Amino acid sequence: MNHIKWPSIESFAHVRKAVEVYGEKVGPNSIAHQGPIVYRAKIKLHGTNAGISFQSGAVVPQSRSAVLSTQSDNAGFARWVESTAAAWQGVLNRFEATETTTIFGEWCGPGIQKGAAICGIPEKIFAVFALQVGDLVHIDPDWIADRLGSIPNVHVLPWQLDRELSIDWTSVDSMRAAVDYINTRVEEIDGLDPYVRERFQIEGPGEGLVWYPVSLADVGLDRDDLGSYLFKTKGEKHQVVRAPKAASVDPEVAQSIDDFVNIFVTENRLLQIAGERCGGDYDPKNIGPFIGVFAADVRKESTAELDAAGLEWKQVQKAVSATARTWFLRKIEEI
Repeated sequence: MNHIKWPSIESFAHVRKAVEVYGEKVGPNSIAHQGPIVYRAKIKLHGTNAGISFQSGAVVPQSRSAVLSTQSDNAGFARWVESTAAAWQGVLNRFEATETTTIFGEWCGPGIQKGAAICGIPEKIFAVFALQVGDLVHIDPDWIADRLGSIPNVHVLPWQLDRELSIDWTSVDSMRAAVDYINTRVEEIDGLDPYVRERFQIEGPGEGLVWYPVSLADVGLDRDDLGSYLFKTKGEKHQVVRAPKAASVDPEVAQSIDDFVNIFVTENRLLQIAGERCGGDYDPKNIGPFIGVFAADVRKESTAELDAAGLEWKQVQKAVSATARTWFLRKIEEI
């Protein structure tokens, strides 16, 4: 079975940088040069990325990077999908058999992560934020909920804020105004997750917000367009890139290789990759795969910062990998 990957979610500064490069290639006909893009936000829950893909009549559970099974699982997600197979077969029957359909969400709850309100809910849940049919990605909560119906422990994430946000990616003033609004909202969520409080009556910090470009399509978004303009903003407690604010117009500028490592090799990123790659199992046999995935993750997310600092990946790779290795070895010793 194929793994249907959720598009990588970049930072605000990365989207701004990509728009500049994209604009240079295609000029005034690019989406970003046709006027402001309207965004709406959904809460970013502190869990692990998960999906359920319907392929050739089969129900296929997956993590962010791989197809799962009950023998090769991620925080029990595949076992849960198997236990609710009849419900997912019912969802499958509502779609055309010829189109691959994938439900994307966050698998979260007790034992998956730490330090957020969602970790304190009594049972694990699958919080759905998008549904892809063919090459179109649907993000409207009502549209998604109508297709899924009622399934135990499945929640469709609603729009979180009561207003839309318009961003002109060709205007620095527009971007600065957007960043001011975003940082205020994320700082509030960093103190108290409003979604978890309302839905589960549990108070605690939230992770942040994910911003969806709703004006790019009336029904489903082209997957490539979504990937180009989607961005995430995390609060200080959950940042994987050390930065003074959740969003900024310009990327952080490292003053040296050590400074770059300090910005990107954060405790939150290390814990995230360790959880996703080896289930938090700090066994010596996992150190090589962990370092490989960790370095690839930093490389993917640091293109704008490397460019701003005048550095190349080959200059920082050794230091990034060495620091990650030292951290993993320390975790082994703590066991």
